[in-house]
Amino acid sequence: MTVVAGCILPDGALLGADSRVTVRSSDGSTYVSDNAAKIIRLGPATAVGYSGDLATVSWLFGHLFGPQLKRRRLDPVSVRRWLPRFLRDTYARLARRYPVGSVVFLVASSVKGRLTRMPKALVLATLQPASDRELNNWLVLRLLNNINCPGDFFDIPDSSMGMLYKLESPNFLPIDYGPLSFAAIGSCRAARDSLNAYELLFAVDHPNRAVVWFLDAMVGFLRDTEEDTVGGLLLIVAAQHGRVTAIGYEDDPQVRKARVGITLKDGRFVAHVDGREVILRYPGELQRQGPLPPLVLDDLKKATQAEVERRASLRARLDPNRPSTKSE
Repeated sequence: MTVVAGCILPDGALLGADSRVTVRSSDGSTYVSDNAAKIIRLGPATAVGYSGDLATVSWLFGHLFGPQLKRRRLDPVSVRRWLPRFLRDTYARLARRYPVGSVVFLVASSVKGRLTRMPKALVLATLQPASDRELNNWLVLRLLNNINCPGDFFDIPDSSMGMLYKLESPNFLPIDYGPLSFAAIGSCRAARDSLNAYELLFAVDHPNRAVVWFLDAMVGFLRDTEEDTVGGLLLIVAAQHGRVTAIGYEDDPQVRKARVGITLKDGRFVAHVDGREVILRYPGELQRQGPLPPLVLDDLKKATQAEVERRASLRARLDPNRPSTKSE
């Protein structure tokens, strides 16, 4: 199983994935790898997460990242136009020669120079819930100078428009997600539930905190899930202002003493874990390299009691059914 999840923020988009895959060798045997790059960078402003049959993903990526890619326009709007058609045609050709399996892609981009446009009704719907939970509504504060402007939409100042869409075999018809929405593929229901718990914070909290809450939701999912096939490192990427960047994270100090750094190196995601450098591998590389020496990157599943209590307290505060504590 896999989990790849994404969300559209008031400024850009986020995409996250675990790093564990089960690889089937040519002799029919299987092994588990904890260094899979389930998110691949496609140009400077787009990231693609995948779920499904690893061999089929490998074949599709082998064609996608071939020499023809240099002739493609890689700005987010152009990618949104040609990528579904490319995947559909390539998948159909492969199906005539190989036993292809089901695959799903989740694509996140940001458009440099284009502001996020958000429906006024969506923004105003955050006022009462944020007030009831005594949260600072940074989203509304950013819009104070525009609050009385005509029209049904707000343009968020100093933002970059985020794009998030899903492509599923065999037709790869795009399913687009709007502002402040979430999507997940793979073990999607539990991951979506974890993200939904933070919905209000994604919308109204300070923009710099969005990554913190996304990490908290994804780490919470990995630690709560009972699926052994989901695990390893957590790869988080941000698509903002026309750039894709990797997000390192600090784990609970009672569990891990060192920072988990994820960097982009020559277009590849590289993890720095407790002094080790771990290159996150493409699907084709995972199939070619064979079983690895023992590589256990499962510390994210070791939750402390303090962490469990903190997350439970936060989610109880954010519960939409929680009565307001403010005096009338």
